[in-house]
Amino acid sequence: MNKLKKIFLCFICSCLVAGTIFIVVPQLASVTEVSAAAVKLNKTKITLMTGTKYTLKLNVPASQKKNIIWSSQYKNIAAINANGVITAKNKGTTKIRAIFKGKKYFCTVKVEDPKLNKTNITLKVNQEYQLKIGGASQAAKWSSQNRNIVEVNANGRIRAKKAGVVKIRAIIGGKKLFCTVKVINADSDTVNPSSAFPWKNYKVMAHALGSVDGQVYLNSKESFMESYNKGYRLFEVDLSETSDDVWVCRHNWKESLGQWEGSGKNVLSSEEFLSTPIYGKYTPMSLKDLFVLMKKYPDAYVLFDSKKYESRNFQNTLADYRDYIKIAQEAGAGDVLNRIIPQVYNESMYLALKQIGIFHTYLYSMWQDYSVNQIINIANLCRKNHIQAVTISKSNWSKQIQHIFDENGIYVYVYTVNNLSEARQFINEGALGICTDMITKDLLF
Repeated sequence: MNKLKKIFLCFICSCLVAGTIFIVVPQLASVTEVSAAAVKLNKTKITLMTGTKYTLKLNVPASQKKNIIWSSQYKNIAAINANGVITAKNKGTTKIRAIFKGKKYFCTVKVEDPKLNKTNITLKVNQEYQLKIGGASQAAKWSSQNRNIVEVNANGRIRAKKAGVVKIRAIIGGKKLFCTVKVINADSDTVNPSSAFPWKNYKVMAHALGSVDGQVYLNSKESFMESYNKGYRLFEVDLSETSDDVWVCRHNWKESLGQWEGSGKNVLSSEEFLSTPIYGKYTPMSLKDLFVLMKKYPDAYVLFDSKKYESRNFQNTLADYRDYIKIAQEAGAGDVLNRIIPQVYNESMYLALKQIGIFHTYLYSMWQDYSVNQIINIANLCRKNHIQAVTISKSNWSKQIQHIFDENGIYVYVYTVNNLSEARQFINEGALGICTDMITKDLLF
């Protein structure tokens, strides 16, 4: 009997042990397996800034993560390592792919390259300036290293409060951008008044100083006076040299404008030019005359358009602009140079003007046809050197070109626009303003 009991007890114990194993094994299997339908990426679309990182995750057990194969469609835009860490490299869009157990999972990565319109600026106490970020779709978070020196609001507008040097920081998509702000006392004269030229206040510029009686390309005294009285404060003037090397306000020597007989080319001497009224009634001006006239109108700014496009190299630019400076100083109008805005046609010209050192506001003038790659290079040059505005002919303007400059935070003026509906269309499509012979700001807006 005892033997039977022992056998029975052994049987019961065996069953219990077998039952425990039967229960536990399925439970272990249930927590280590993930159904294929439940596997997914933590992001299927993401925007990153150049230089930043982000970790993509596929929700599989930790023990199986080593079996994920990661790859990028365009590694030069965004690369990804074996752990799912994305590194944003260059502006563009790419797809990140994860392969797990033969199934593919995708995330679209857009990489943006944000840039500040200024990385260094000097302000006087109580002066304000609008910092802007181009090339990004996200909003930035702004902060000041020392709010007692410079404060910044949520939109990037800074105000100088007391003398000192401070960094303004913008964080956008995890990327940090900095602008160093130097603040000097209000009575200091070392800050250049045009270093933060308010382009947005000047939506129209008078082409060749403006038209009179429907006549264009006059560059005459009457052109300036009439345009000023109509409300223009930003002017463009053409500069050419006479046969005796005097700088005068003239578009070229190909058209007579009533100053000589016939229609052929004729380079006049300074005496001939200045003593012969344009079309018999308008007063021609030398550059010296223009400087003297500007002294009487201290709120007028003039862009110089020197008619030597092809020969605008470093040395020629140095020589010509040194002439302009000497003419202004000899005319007792040296202070007018603060209101002269050189038009730049290439990088060599810009470098020459920077060497001269008295001009701090420029406009890049696009006077010929350009490929898209050339436009991108010009935009990069302008952004790098804080050239805030460009001009482009209406025949060369396009939405694509406008978009390129918009992305880089650069203002666009379209020239020469004399049709009101056409002008409004350019403004509606993103251009800041127009260069025109006759459309006033009041008419345009």
